Amino acid sequence: MDTYPMEPNPKDKVREPIVEGLLYPADPTALKDLLIRYGVSIPEPPGSSLGILTPHASYDRCGTLIARAFREVEKRQIVRAILLGPVHRDEEDAIFLPESTRFRTPLGEVPVDTEAVDALFSSGTRFFKNDIPHLEEHCLEVQLPFLIYHFPGVKILPILMGKPSPSNVQLLSHSLKSLFSSQWDKTLFIITSNGSLVSTAEEAEKDANRFLDLIQKSDWKTLLQERSANRIGACGTGGVATLLQLFGSSIQFTPLGRVFSSDEKAGKGVVYVSLRIDQK
Repeated sequence: MDTYPMEPNPKDKVREPIVEGLLYPADPTALKDLLIRYGVSIPEPPGSSLGILTPHASYDRCGTLIARAFREVEKRQIVRAILLGPVHRDEEDAIFLPESTRFRTPLGEVPVDTEAVDALFSSGTRFFKNDIPHLEEHCLEVQLPFLIYHFPGVKILPILMGKPSPSNVQLLSHSLKSLFSSQWDKTLFIITSNGSLVSTAEEAEKDANRFLDLIQKSDWKTLLQERSANRIGACGTGGVATLLQLFGSSIQFTPLGRVFSSDEKAGKGVVYVSLRIDQK
């Protein structure tokens, strides 16, 4: 895969990467070689799932899980990727869309679907065009090298959910359905979430099991209640709940892998998970 430089446009705003060299290689050659190695290491054939759920930590902790998820959608022919992620700082009662027209990665720039952003922005008063949350947040950025590698030229609709409340989930799912449901066959969903809070291995595994159990039951309301009460620690419950509300029982989440990654000195860590999302 070659990088694809784009002609500069004075009206463009570019969202610069903030975790290159920290969570993944900043050097394009090293990054491409790493993605190739991930691909070679996965024995399963390419798939055509509707979407995926991926973690967003450093590649040395969860890169294999992200790669495993992207293998499940490799055969898709898409024009748009909808990325749903959490805001890790203050959870404002808002859904944040980018002002930027491109997101830069070491492998090239990923164009934002500005028409889709404008349409979503106009569909509700809780949608805000604000680059600041996107400039401070790493969860979507971690997915972009995989996306540009597998789907060069695809446009993205990056969405960050502040407070994962039922009202925000219902607004987002309703807006996505009314605006884009006729294009699902050309759309890839990427939800990003870690599987647990930072805790002991036993506690983290229980936390992740509860998260996955509620997903399997398509119980998005209880999922949000448990997250609000701090009984589960998965940060991306808003994105998961949005897809469960959007498609109901017509979709299925299938686990692909999980790993407990810890700091040996602290003795605590996080469970990372990856799943594929299919229409039944």
